[in-house]
Amino acid sequence: MYESDVLQLFVYQLKLLFVSFHRPLENERLLLVLADRDKHAIYLERLPEMDAAIQRGKVVKTLNRDKVGEDVLFAFDEGKRMLAVCASAKVSP
Repeated sequence: MYESDVLQLFVYQLKLLFVSFHRPLENERLLLVLADRDKHAIYLERLPEMDAAIQRGKVVKTLNRDKVGEDVLFAFDEGKRMLAVCASAKVSP
């Protein structure tokens, strides 16, 4: 409901970089999870600043793929402002 043409183009370009999850939020913010072979990096920024945040490595949270496994599902409850992560492997504390 918050998606714009700019957001759709931005997400399309990022899908080439292994986007695991994205959710547009109110106030032009974007919750974005990028995956590489070692980790899942979680970003939360306003859309205009997202590129700079990725370039600077301004990560909110990093999840190690060795601990959570290869197949990870993400869900976001905007009402509770809660991100759920469902991992394919047992996560050690």
